[in-house]
Amino acid sequence: MEHPANPEELLRAGQDVAAWFEKHPDGPPVKELFRDLLIAGLTKMKVDPLPHIPEKLQEVVMLSSARIEKWETNLRQEGKLEGKLEGIAEMLLDQLQERFGSVPDWVRSKLAEANLDTLKEWSKRLFRAEKIEQIFQ
Repeated sequence: MEHPANPEELLRAGQDVAAWFEKHPDGPPVKELFRDLLIAGLTKMKVDPLPHIPEKLQEVVMLSSARIEKWETNLRQEGKLEGKLEGIAEMLLDQLQERFGSVPDWVRSKLAEANLDTLKEWSKRLFRAEKIEQIFQ
């Protein structure tokens, strides 16, 4: 639980511990340790903000499950945007090479760091520019 490989593994471990405590209500006083381990695992996976961790373990597991699903959705959305940016930058680089020949490293750096709106603007300027520098002014 301290070193989960992925969110699902952390959630499964939490469910297992919660089930154990359900079967052993008078078990050893490690509920606080469980909560601490859960918080540590969520922190290592950069779940932000950390959810309020309730006292009842079943609530902890359910809350963690919802948070992990939200976290995974956010990561997928970020991944889609990153992929879109990379695709547009790669296409613009191809167009620049076709139009101007060799593309300097500073252009490649700008393309790699640009956001979506900037890439779109540069794509429009490509048609009007006589020199590659005009695109990036």
